[in-house]
Amino acid sequence: MKDRLLSIIFLIGIISFFFGCSTDPNKKANELYVEASQLMQSAKTAESYSEALEIYKHAQKNIQRITSKYASSTLAVSLMSGQTKISDLTLSEFQELEASLKFLAEAEQNPIYSALLIAKTIKDSAGKALILTAIAVKYAEAGQKDKAAQILFQALETTENIKLEFFKTWALTKIADKYAEVGQFTQALETAKTIEDTNAKAKALAGIAGQYAKIGQKDKAAQILSQALETAKTIEDADAKTKALAGIAGQYAKIGQKDKAAQILSRVLETAKTIEDADTKSLVLGGIAVKYTEAGQLAQALETANTIEDADIKSLVLAGIAVGYVKAGQKPSKKYIAKLRDIVRTTNSMRHIW
Repeated sequence: MKDRLLSIIFLIGIISFFFGCSTDPNKKANELYVEASQLMQSAKTAESYSEALEIYKHAQKNIQRITSKYASSTLAVSLMSGQTKISDLTLSEFQELEASLKFLAEAEQNPIYSALLIAKTIKDSAGKALILTAIAVKYAEAGQKDKAAQILFQALETTENIKLEFFKTWALTKIADKYAEVGQFTQALETAKTIEDTNAKAKALAGIAGQYAKIGQKDKAAQILSQALETAKTIEDADAKTKALAGIAGQYAKIGQKDKAAQILSRVLETAKTIEDADTKSLVLGGIAVKYTEAGQLAQALETANTIEDADIKSLVLAGIAVGYVKAGQKPSKKYIAKLRDIVRTTNSMRHIW
């Protein structure tokens, strides 16, 4: 009985072996091919790229089975040689389609990704760099800082093709600033160092220092501000120089180094006095007064404000100083209040307040 049972099992094994060997690989490969072709036709009429991607994945499995499990079939050889196509696509084109569909499906779900898709088609290098930077900001705001840094790198690479120095400087300054915003400080500093315009470089460095200050790294902020200060000192244009230095002084005030801020502003004030254009001089002096206020140097702020010739600018600056007194818990003198009231009364733009 036992011998008979073993004979039956052996016979079944032999039958199964010969049956398996008799399976026609061409027939199965053709069935898979027909199904894959039908799926690809369906993908063309899908309502969304996401749906098309899912349909494609099913077709992809069929083609992979043909080229792996039924590699000896005539169809597999024909597919791999490029003679037979899958819905008008060669095997290599079919395989490359996956990346494109994934890209389009993500763009469909994410408006920012859609913008990125469009940005990559822009030929103008300056415009492309700035738009990529703006997209990176949106990714950062969405909490995807790694993705933002990745796109900023693409923007940085694009700047190499910008011919006009003005636009290149502008783009690099923006990229450096945004790198700092997403916490990529090393890249931010490296980008800032490539800026040739000293005014733009000083501002970029000051901005990076400001970002360090925001995360509580005041020592690092002070170190970068020192670099910004040395750079700003080399600016030749008096107007640009005073504005850059005033901005750096403001950053020093924010990290608690108010004495350093006041020291810089004192030098800036002397430079501002040499500006010949009256309107520009008033604007610059107004900016200095504001920075003095931020640094808590209210007496110096008042003194500077009183040298402003433009009545509108002076009234606005004095109002800002008044707010500074309130924040500091101090009370300005009656003489100051009377002076402020007189100036504002004579300013058309501010009459309605009084």
